[in-house]
Amino acid sequence: MLRKIIKSCLTTTLLCSIAVPAYAASDWSFYGSSRVSTFQENLSKEQNSATTGKASSNFALDLQSNSRIGANVKNGEFAGRFEYGSAPSLRLIYGTWETSAGTLLIGQSYTPANIGISNQVYGGDNNITSAGVLDTGRDPMIQFSTKMGLTVAAVKPNRNDSANLGKTTSSLPAIEASYNFESGGFSAGIVIGTESLKSESATTSVTQTATVAGGHAQMKFGAARIALAFLSATNANNYGMSIEGGSADATYDATTGNLTDATSTGFGLVGGSALSETMSIEAGYASLTNNSGVTGAKDDGTTIFYLQLPIKLASAVSVIPELGTYDYAKDSTDAKEGSKTYAGAKWMINF
Repeated sequence: MLRKIIKSCLTTTLLCSIAVPAYAASDWSFYGSSRVSTFQENLSKEQNSATTGKASSNFALDLQSNSRIGANVKNGEFAGRFEYGSAPSLRLIYGTWETSAGTLLIGQSYTPANIGISNQVYGGDNNITSAGVLDTGRDPMIQFSTKMGLTVAAVKPNRNDSANLGKTTSSLPAIEASYNFESGGFSAGIVIGTESLKSESATTSVTQTATVAGGHAQMKFGAARIALAFLSATNANNYGMSIEGGSADATYDATTGNLTDATSTGFGLVGGSALSETMSIEAGYASLTNNSGVTGAKDDGTTIFYLQLPIKLASAVSVIPELGTYDYAKDSTDAKEGSKTYAGAKWMINF
C-alpha cells in the first residue's frame, strides 16, 4: 500500500514539473477599466411623440456597458486576449499566430470594416460611429493581416432578414478587408465588407445582399490632430452596422416578391489637441443620410456635434466633460424628428 502511495506522489510530481514550465512560459498581463457616465439629456417634443408629445429632460448616472476586465497573453509567436464587459458580456476572445508573412487571428474581435477616428464618450463611448463613421462591431472570424497593411477576414454573417419568409440561410461568410498606410504623422486606409443571405418559404425565395465601404485619413501636427472618415453602405442595418435613423433596411414587397435596397452615406470630421500634460480638447461632427429606395421616400438624415475637454486627474484616472447635440432632421415621410442635446461627463479608472 505504501509503495502505491509513493508511486502516485512521484507520478503527480513529475506531471506538475512538466506542466508548470509550459504554463509559466506565457506572459499574462491583466487589465480593467471601470466607466461611469453622468449626463443630462434634453429631448424635443418630436422625440417624445410616441409618449408624452412634450419636450423632456432627464439626468442619468449609469455604469457603462463597455466597462471591462481582460488580459493579454504572449507566448513567443503565439498570443491571445480575452475581455468581458459589465453586462456581463463577452467582448473579445481570440488567439494569434505571428508568422514571417503576417498574423493569423482566430476568435472574436473588431472586424476589418471598423473605423475609429473619434473619442466621443456619450452613448457608452459612441465615437460618432452611429452617424458618419463605420462600426461593424466585434464578431467571430478568421483573419489574416499582412505586414504590408492588408487585412482580410471571413466573418460570421449577420442574419437581419428583411423578407423574413421563414428560413434564412447563408452560403458564404461575410468577407471584409482593409488596407492601412502610415508615414510619419499621416495615416490613411480603406475598408470594405459584403455578405448575402437567402430568405425562403415553401414557395418563394429571395437573396438579400448588404455591403459597406469606407475610408479614413488622419494628420498629426505636434500635439494636434485632424481626422476625416466617410462611409457608403447598401442595406446597412441588414449588414449589422451601428447606425442612427431608419430607412437603412432592404424593403421586401410581398406582392412582387422583390427587394428594394436602402442606401446610406455619411462622413465624420474630428479635430483635437493636447493643451497640457493633463488636459486636452476635442470636437467632432458627423452627418448621415439614409434612403430606403422606395418610390416617394425622402432622405432620413442625422447629424451629431460634440465638444469635450478630457482631464487626467491621475495616471489612471480621467474625467471627460462633454456636451453635444443630435439633430434628427426629418424621416422618410418628411416628418420632423426633432433633436436631442446633452451635457455631462464620463468618469473612468483604468487598473
